[in-house]
Amino acid sequence: MKFEVYGTSHIAALTLTALFVAFIVAAGRRLSGKGYDTALSLCIVMVILSGMGLKFGYNWYSGKPSYPMQLCDWAALLTAYILVFPDNRVFEPAYFWGMGGTLQALITPDVKLDFPDIKFFTFFLLHCGVVAGVFYSIFVKRLAVSAGGVKRVFIISQLYLAAAIIVNYITGSNYGYLSKKPSSASLLDFLGPWPFYIIGIEVIGLLVFVILDTPFFISQRRGEV
Repeated sequence: MKFEVYGTSHIAALTLTALFVAFIVAAGRRLSGKGYDTALSLCIVMVILSGMGLKFGYNWYSGKPSYPMQLCDWAALLTAYILVFPDNRVFEPAYFWGMGGTLQALITPDVKLDFPDIKFFTFFLLHCGVVAGVFYSIFVKRLAVSAGGVKRVFIISQLYLAAAIIVNYITGSNYGYLSKKPSSASLLDFLGPWPFYIIGIEVIGLLVFVILDTPFFISQRRGEV
């Protein structure tokens, strides 16, 4: 069955994601002690790694090899890392990519087949894990974006852009949707044809980074971070 954006399964997946994020953050804030934090962090890491493992395992098994070259894949790996080894500098790209890209992907998912197709599970497991990990890192581990974070992550994003373009050229893939737009409706539909929409991605990405940085910027001005 073809996946329908904001259909029953999509709404159910979004609801379960929101409930999981709320539960894991509430548990982390309520249960004190390093042991509880480690257990909850590893729970989120397992969700992320399960999504990634199923995704790439299935692709290779079905004869369609793929690589962790989507921006959400990079965000997932960084999020898993900071959950085990908290680090503000590593948190910054995980936060901006996770909230700016992965969260947006949950809202307008590029999923072709509906529940119970395995790709439905891998998509929502991976993206749910990233969003949960970012929120947990902020509200439980107290990680934050430092001054200049937007500039640093925007520069790092250019490295991702270059790497994805090279891999797309070599493998004929569409990582980062830099070769063509996703088949499902997305923000890219309003940014013109290829390759001009890539410039639009850059501009919107920077604006989104600035917006996402606002809470941390305000906290810094107040001396809270």
